[in-house]
Amino acid sequence: MRRLLFSLLVGGCLISQNADAQVATIVESNTEFECTGAKTATLRERRVIVIHNAHGDDLAIFHCWCGPGDDLSRFSGEVADAQGKVIKKIKKSELTRSEYSTEFKSDDFFYYYQYSPISYPVTVTYEWEEKFTGGLRAYPPFAPQARYEVDVREASYRFIATPENTMRWHARNFEPEVVTREEGGKKITEFKLENLPAVKRYTYAQDLDEQVPAVVFSPLSFTMEGYPCDMTNWETFGKWVYNLQQGRDILPEAIRQKVQALTDTCTSDRSKVGVLRQFMGENTRYISIQLGIGGYQTMTVDDVVKKGMGDCKALTNYFCALLGEVGIPAHYALISTEYKDLFPDFPNFSQLNHVVAHVPLPGDTLWVECTNPRVPFDFRPSNWAGHEALLITADGGKLTRVPVIPDEENTEQNKIRIALEANGNAVVSWQGVEQNRCFEHDLPLALMSASEQRKTILESFRMPKASISDLNIKSEGKQLFFNMEATSVGFGRVSGSRIFIPFSIHPYSALRNPKEQAHVIDLENVGYTSTDSITMVLPEGYAIESVPKTQVVMSEFGSYTLESQVEGNEVKLVTTFKIKSGVYSAELFEQWVAFRKAVSSACNGTVIIKKE
Repeated sequence: MRRLLFSLLVGGCLISQNADAQVATIVESNTEFECTGAKTATLRERRVIVIHNAHGDDLAIFHCWCGPGDDLSRFSGEVADAQGKVIKKIKKSELTRSEYSTEFKSDDFFYYYQYSPISYPVTVTYEWEEKFTGGLRAYPPFAPQARYEVDVREASYRFIATPENTMRWHARNFEPEVVTREEGGKKITEFKLENLPAVKRYTYAQDLDEQVPAVVFSPLSFTMEGYPCDMTNWETFGKWVYNLQQGRDILPEAIRQKVQALTDTCTSDRSKVGVLRQFMGENTRYISIQLGIGGYQTMTVDDVVKKGMGDCKALTNYFCALLGEVGIPAHYALISTEYKDLFPDFPNFSQLNHVVAHVPLPGDTLWVECTNPRVPFDFRPSNWAGHEALLITADGGKLTRVPVIPDEENTEQNKIRIALEANGNAVVSWQGVEQNRCFEHDLPLALMSASEQRKTILESFRMPKASISDLNIKSEGKQLFFNMEATSVGFGRVSGSRIFIPFSIHPYSALRNPKEQAHVIDLENVGYTSTDSITMVLPEGYAIESVPKTQVVMSEFGSYTLESQVEGNEVKLVTTFKIKSGVYSAELFEQWVAFRKAVSSACNGTVIIKKE
């Protein structure tokens, strides 16, 4: 499948028909977090939101997460119409308390209330108070602008600390004006934001959290279930994580013997890593479990073996234990699937949501995803490749960066044969192979049912009134293979004695929104090369009248080349499209649009044949 960047949305989302319509206004977003002791606190919140249309309905939902020992102590809500008349009051007794979670097992629960407006605009006000008694390993963030197309009139955050609560903060995307004062033996720190304009959602733009102001908070130290944690730096934080896992990596004797048997004939440490990763994938499955010291302490290896399942922490810990049995060192590594960069001088919990294995073989460091056996061995998925990771060692945490797959190793090669008939119909044969980043992008196709595969292909290719007679999609290692035979009615447009034939079965669009403003173009870690070798066979009695000329489109973002050649009754075309990874400034936006348009024009060319 063509991974042409024009249909791949990176660092942003496809603009919807209502992208330019503001969906809501946050009139007030006020937070007060008061530490009442070393392990206790009270959170007070007030939200007033004007919802302008149905696209903002999700902002009318009240949702409050609670951990072990926490609870919602006070709540009130009301809804007012366009004239300010209160049309509904909401009591705490009307909230739903649920322990349902996407995790298999979790200590958390939540309260929620779903209000669905029937007319617009509507103003929804929620006020609540939440009591925390289960420990304070992290503090609520100040991030009032959490959605596109939502402006903020006024937002504030007040942190009240007792002497035993030392608060640290880190601001992102702005320089806050901070007011601090002492009152009643407590230190009060205040942040305010006003008149934040709505952020529009553009294609290829940076993610929202790269654009909006936010402040994250952290204690300097805390103790949870007898484990003291020093949050001074990533090294001391990593030491805490290391201590949590001690004694939880003891392999059962039967597994130790199995490991030795499996690796006995391996000729290298790398092959041992691969064999043990396959063994783990065949005998365990991923289940999200958020239990144990705030969800940071892993299950024991013995439990993983007995239950045949575990979360990312447990499976990575298990894998490292398997490697340790054959003398291969490996590190448990915390990482984020959202943030590329960790705050260098500000250890925190909010930036870490995943665990992988780091295996430093001599001259061949491996990074291993332990939760999904479909991820090939030694393949670094795009949701954490290039991200900073925290290696957990006996000496503490050590920051390092996961290498990205170089652009030149992400390739797609297609061989396409189009046999034309005099009525414009065509028989299309397609053979393709993709690797690395291209493989990852289209792997979901290989996991679909046969009917879903055919539907997706027909929707993705430019083949009118097409039917697929044969389709085979399979993955092997880091590669994905495609084979297809199809017929298309009216593939070429017949006009008198001529037939106009698109040389490409891939539809291309510049996706230019005339209202889109210049913005940073985020193409980070998406680079690849796609090559199509196209052979077009003419029907008997027809001759070439026109073929696309050789074209070369060059830019800072990549390139596109087209070469054509006529051999007897065949037209052969080769196209090569390259995209360079990078983050490009808004000053280059018009060049980016011009490049997209030039490539779109070039690859939407036609071959014209005429009846002799």
